[in-house]
Amino acid sequence: MSGMAVLKLGSRFAFPSRRWRPREATTGQALLQYIENLERASAMQPDSADLRTCLGLAYVKNHDFCLAKASFESALRSDPGHFFARLRYAELCFELGAYAKAEGEAERASCLARTKANAAMVHRLLRKIRAARFLERTSTPVVPFPKLGISSAVFTILATTLLGT
Repeated sequence: MSGMAVLKLGSRFAFPSRRWRPREATTGQALLQYIENLERASAMQPDSADLRTCLGLAYVKNHDFCLAKASFESALRSDPGHFFARLRYAELCFELGAYAKAEGEAERASCLARTKANAAMVHRLLRKIRAARFLERTSTPVVPFPKLGISSAVFTILATTLLGT
């Protein structure tokens, strides 16, 4: 595979490290080549959750969110206990606005965290998800009042202030 060093341990591919991924493979044609190489490697090792997770991350970088979701789900089907697949899937769900799904996946990932660093990553994500869910539940939709020329949020604040309720 040109442009990408694939480490093999016996018949399994090793989890990629920063040195495995070429720095130039983060944009444009190099990213597409990187994705193509990962797809080929994934076809050779269809049960490798590591490769499917890396492929999902590459798809996210390329803004192919449907393919990324499918790749993370495939990784989790082959290895439900794969921490990074679960964490990255939770992050993708969060970024796509599926907060309930993201929170469930992040909580499952927290059960899989084996190190303090992994647990800290999950807890940071859970804080962001819960804050977003709280804002989603408590925020007033912004609908303009055409006759007054103000939004409903401003109107609610004015009404609360003026009426003292």
